[in-house]
Amino acid sequence: MAISNNSIFTTVAVAVAAPPAEILPVVVNNLSVSDAGQTSVTISFTTPNNPTNTTLQDDIRYSTQPITSTNFFQATPVQTTPIYFDSSTTGANQQNQYVVLGLTPGTNYNFAIKTDDQSGNTSSISTVVSATTQTAASANSGSGSGGINTGGSTTTISAPSDLRAEAADSSVNIFWKNPSEANFIRVKLVRKAGNYPTAITDGQVLYEGANQNFVDTNLINGQNYYYAIFAMNHLSNVSTPVKFSVTPKAGITETVFLPATPIVSACVGTDLSFGTRNEQVKELQRFLSAIDQGIYPKKLVTGYFHKYTRAAILKLQAKMGLTQTGVWDQTTRTELGMCSGISVAR
Repeated sequence: MAISNNSIFTTVAVAVAAPPAEILPVVVNNLSVSDAGQTSVTISFTTPNNPTNTTLQDDIRYSTQPITSTNFFQATPVQTTPIYFDSSTTGANQQNQYVVLGLTPGTNYNFAIKTDDQSGNTSSISTVVSATTQTAASANSGSGSGGINTGGSTTTISAPSDLRAEAADSSVNIFWKNPSEANFIRVKLVRKAGNYPTAITDGQVLYEGANQNFVDTNLINGQNYYYAIFAMNHLSNVSTPVKFSVTPKAGITETVFLPATPIVSACVGTDLSFGTRNEQVKELQRFLSAIDQGIYPKKLVTGYFHKYTRAAILKLQAKMGLTQTGVWDQTTRTELGMCSGISVAR
């Protein structure tokens, strides 16, 4: 008790409640290796029953050195974009598989996972598993499949198809169809400033996974953005790119299509140039008309390779970063993916 000149007052201790204990996501304790190929390893695990949120982001990493809780973040992440196994859609304790691509043949790798919830909490490290990729000799002998759903020893993979890009206010909505081959694993969507990406490492990777849509946000209206989407298979092979460009605009929704049907005759026929007159030129003109975006504003389908057709090819080659010859030649067709069943990029 304390006494002042005017009154008597009592000091009372007030208990302050301790902050609630942090609830971490459940640790993945059942990580295992289900397959090892020459350049890939398939790991399996279940999505744990998360006590706080339904969606967990998986941070999967690998290293040729032992992985511990101390050096986990020094190990290599399997991809640069988030990996989600959403228990609200797959169900808690759903079995999941992930194929790690781009590994070195005949090399031992260690794998581990941490999970992050929607509140930013991170779990402890999972069990650590290891696997050795096949050597070229063992792969050729037929031991191991090199990944899930391999579909045999096919080394190539088709590119994504039926691409549609919708330019909106400060964003682009992108849709595509994944390849139907059994050896398909996932796609990579890449964006680059100033020109089209030519490889999966040529630009910023926006998305990597097996979904068939992505929304690119926080863009600048009126600026042209260049994209390419690639498919990858269990042998870490990459498809030819499907390239396209989109300019978001305020208050306007504009859709860019890549036609699903390629110009087969123009692909397998002879080169087309100024003065040529045949059905292949007519097909090429139809295709240029479908591209739009100022490539072929005349849209004349006559079967005659006139100056407007040549001007359209020049614009297309410039847009793709190719040598501007004005000739519909093999180099142009190959770069645009025409001979692999993929329509021309824009």
